[in-house]
Amino acid sequence: MMKRLTSYFWRTRPIRAVEPIYRPAPTTAFFAGQTAVIAGGAGKIGAAITRELLGQDSDVIVIDRCADALWSLADAEANPRLRTIQLDLTDAEGVRKLDLQACDILVLAAGVQFETDLFCDTDKQWSDSFQTNILAPARLTRTLIPHLKKNGGSIIMVTSIHAMLPSRWANYGAAKAAQAAMVREWAVDLAPHDIRVNAIAPGWVHPDDQVSKLSLLHGRPVPPEYIGRAVTFLASEYFSRFTTGSVLTVDAGASLYGGRVPFDRPARNET
Repeated sequence: MMKRLTSYFWRTRPIRAVEPIYRPAPTTAFFAGQTAVIAGGAGKIGAAITRELLGQDSDVIVIDRCADALWSLADAEANPRLRTIQLDLTDAEGVRKLDLQACDILVLAAGVQFETDLFCDTDKQWSDSFQTNILAPARLTRTLIPHLKKNGGSIIMVTSIHAMLPSRWANYGAAKAAQAAMVREWAVDLAPHDIRVNAIAPGWVHPDDQVSKLSLLHGRPVPPEYIGRAVTFLASEYFSRFTTGSVLTVDAGASLYGGRVPFDRPARNET
């Protein structure tokens, strides 16, 4: 059995020439001349990712269903390399008709959550969660695969620590766990095309009343900018050329305690 599995593995993954281990740091920004597509790029996390990739000289296309958020983002950035598209990614026909000329980096940050447990959630909430968190990113990725294959692109899914830890919102946790599984499966499917697929699992990013009840190891929630920097790390060939099928946790240590409260620490505002 092991011999057959080994034979299958090497038949499906052609051997490539070994590249040098050492690569000099880029003399320009990491993504100059590349195009990044960010689904859900006008939300708090998505906007932070957008700013980070613009700062690395990427052309950025933000897709979001909220027109007001897109206007606010475009006005705040005032960058000619930023293009915005209003589109609900659950609209299959709208996604099919997307007219994009390039995509080197695909960030899947669009999502929805319903903060209800088993006793209160509904079939519609489960269906909406599946449509937005699972089917929509799969549909968009299939649409953009031809562009990603041209130069060996990078796909980054924004999932959550609740892919692994209970959140008491079953529809949300199940969707995030499915996203992590999709990343692993896609990493295998797309490896022959030199496309890397990874995920980021943020913890508590938005300061709110619940954050004060959590005990984060570093005493504060994660600023959204650090999620953007994690995207840069995973998308960069310089840092992550040999990283695929991985989930990078960025949660200030919250997952070490399963989202429980082991002790209290005053919050710090530094970034």
